[in-house]
Amino acid sequence: MPRPPLRQSHAHGECGFTLMELLVALAITSLLMTLLMGANYYILRVQETLAREVREGESSMRAHAWYRQLIGGLAPLGESSTDAFEGDEKGFRALTLRPLRADMMVAPEAMSLSLERDTDGRLSLLYRADRIEMQMASWENATGRFVYRTQAGEPLASWSELKQTSERVPTAIELVISREGDEVPTAQWFARVESAPWTSTLTAAPILPPGGAGESQAWAPPSATRVRKSPEPFRPPLGK
Repeated sequence: MPRPPLRQSHAHGECGFTLMELLVALAITSLLMTLLMGANYYILRVQETLAREVREGESSMRAHAWYRQLIGGLAPLGESSTDAFEGDEKGFRALTLRPLRADMMVAPEAMSLSLERDTDGRLSLLYRADRIEMQMASWENATGRFVYRTQAGEPLASWSELKQTSERVPTAIELVISREGDEVPTAQWFARVESAPWTSTLTAAPILPPGGAGESQAWAPPSATRVRKSPEPFRPPLGK
């Protein structure tokens, strides 16, 4: 009597994945892809935000440096000069020895700084001088004003050189920026007018003379005459 053929086991003969296993794998893959895409989008947003903040910070620092350069170079004028310093809360006009130029200036140049609204409603700080008009900085939803300081530190909302003969130019000029409807300043730029802007007033590091470990020489402008003693020549001791 012939023997019936042996039947293979179901577990031993199957190959591949079941439908349920494929669905679970697809669900896990979709979840991982969603997480990776979300993390990548977040990283791109952070990079974009940081890059924008760096650009805005560099632009603000550059504009502040330009502001100090212009104010520091304001030239005091004589009583007979027709180019008088005039200023109010929205801007001022004056002569400066440090205009925003690439070439070296040897004479004062007429310039003006003013706060104006652009077409988008942003508050802009505009610089004008010799057919040049440039936007130095801008603020959104902000108001601004200039404050002029006397030698005693008194803040003034306006300045007229013709009416204030005792002080030809302010001692310092401050730019105050605040949000609309809020009196708390969000930015304050302060620049001092130098007494002699045509000379360098930078404080140099002390220079140690040769052989003088504890002595230092004070810095003096180039026009000052300094007499420096030459060191005495070395003389060997005489023998007995």
